[in-house]
Formats: sequence, C-alpha cells, structure tokens
Amino acid sequence: MGNEFKKVFSVKNEIYHKVIQIFGLKIKILNENLLKQAIKNFDNNIVKENEQKEILKSLEPEFRNYVIDNDLYNMLLKLKPRNAENFIAEINLTDHCNLNCQCCDHFSPLADEFYLDLETFEKDVKQFAKLTCENVMGGGGLSLIGGEPLLHPDICKIFEIARKYFPQSPIWLITNGILLKGNTKVLDAIQKYDVYLKITQYPILNLDFNWIENEVKKRKLQYLRLFPNNDKISVHHPFDLQGNVCKYEYLRCYHFNHCIALRKGKLYTCPLIPYSEHFSRYFKTELKISENDYIDIHKAKSFDELARFCAKRPDFCRYCKVKERNSRKFALSEKSILEWT
Repeated sequence: MGNEFKKVFSVKNEIYHKVIQIFGLKIKILNENLLKQAIKNFDNNIVKENEQKEILKSLEPEFRNYVIDNDLYNMLLKLKPRNAENFIAEINLTDHCNLNCQCCDHFSPLADEFYLDLETFEKDVKQFAKLTCENVMGGGGLSLIGGEPLLHPDICKIFEIARKYFPQSPIWLITNGILLKGNTKVLDAIQKYDVYLKITQYPILNLDFNWIENEVKKRKLQYLRLFPNNDKISVHHPFDLQGNVCKYEYLRCYHFNHCIALRKGKLYTCPLIPYSEHFSRYFKTELKISENDYIDIHKAKSFDELARFCAKRPDFCRYCKVKERNSRKFALSEKSILEWT
C-alpha cells in the first residue's frame, strides 16, 4: 500500500524549494526564507562583484533559485545590457558555404545559395552605426561572416561600405581561408579598409598558412589564426522541437547577448534564431520566430533600446537544449536532423 501511495503522491526536499508530485503533476513550493538567507550570504562569501549581486536580487524568485541551485553566478553579467563600445553585430554575407561542417550553428549545410545584396547591407550598417555611435566615437563594430563570406562576389565593396559608416570601429572578417590564397584583390581591400582577418583552421584542410602569413606580415594586417593546433571540433546544439526547454536554461548559452546577429534590418541576441529558417525549411518542421525574438533597428530610437533587448530572453530559447550541448570530432555534415536535435 505504501509503495502504491508513493506512485501517486511524493514530497522531495531540494535546497531552496519543496517538490510535491501528485498523479504525475509536479508543484514547486519555494522556501523564501532560505533563499533570502542565501542571497544575503553572497555579499560576504560567493558573489564578489556588485553588479552580479544587484542582478541576482532583481530576478524573480524562481530564477534566483535556478541560479543558486546550478551555481551560475558567473553568468549573471549576460543579463546586463552591453556598452556601445563592445556591441558587435555579426552579419551573414552568404548563408551557404564551401566547407559545410556538421552541426553548423548557422545551418549552412542546409542553406540555399544566398548573397546579401549591397543595398540591404548599406541600409542596415548605416542605421546600426547611427545607433551605436551616436554617443561614442568608434562605438560598436561589425563581424562579417557566413556561410563563407569570401564567396560573396562584392566582398571588397562590402569592406568599403562597412568602413564608410564605421571609420574607427573594429571590422572583422571570419573565414575558412579556402579562397584567400592568391586573391590579391581581396587582400588589398582588407589592407585598404583595415579589416581584421580571422581564419579558422579546420583539420580537414591543408591551407598554405606560410603564404597567407607572409602576406599578412608584408601588408601589416591585423590577423588571428583560430585553432592553430588543428584542434577544431564540432559542437552539437540540439533543439527540442516541441519547445519545452526550461525557461531559465538560456543563461548557460554562450551565444546569448554575445553573438548578436543583424539580418535584414532585424537584430537578434543569438544567431540560431534567424538562421534556423534553413533548418525548418530543409526538415519541413517549424521553429516559430515571434516578434519577441528580434528588434527592428530601423524602428529603434536609441542604442539603449538595442542593448536592453539583447540582454533579455527571447521566446526562441524554448527550443534550445543548452545543457545538452556537447563536442564531437570535427567532420563534414551528412545533413542529418540528428546533427541539430
């Protein structure tokens, strides 16, 4: 009888709350006194940064409980709006790629051929510069990515436009480098417009880095070689297609309020949101993107509006099983849905 009763009713005591289960229905009861005491203890023991303390105290009780239970104090600053000086927008110049890595978080293996048109690029960059630089000389910046950005036929013109509106801000080109060797026209433009070159070294490629780095040295380019020890891996970013992920899990996400994506006039706090359209189309499923998942930069009135938006959880986070992300040996995509679920 006792075992049968436990199947329909149980009580579990956790650190800051009690979980009551009745016929499979879970009810959480928060112990506010214990939680308040824990927050008070942070001042002396755990959280040293005043900003972290203030953010933690501002959270709703259930969110605070999640942070405490999972020891996520060092992630709290993600909830703070960014300053204009370090507010960088990533822009896909192409969606498709000439490498097509498994588990790509831009879904390039699934994407149709796409080249960002110059008119849209200039319109968006002009407005983004207006908002980010209105109070700060040299504020903000651009990260030109893809897909593979060097596939874009007007890449040199894109550098020119970007530097026109961001005369003192950082502009990065993130590339796999396949199309770089012998491409003196692109290298000349990188030099002319002071673009910071970042090349990701992939284990399956045998690029002539001696040639590339000699050119970099000769031209005195800003340059970074990512994963120079051939230790590039693939990262699995699984979706819950039902959208039932814990609403606080996003705090663990390294994309959130860091990899800020600008696409067709809309700003997203995470690149998986806009580029998931390729996943949805290819696998004939639907990951819904709502109006709460982006902010229209052409309607925004100030930089603060952008920064506050990117520090808030978008609805789309309900699909991302952040706790289940994992690394695996680098490989090319087989276009299997298992790479993203």
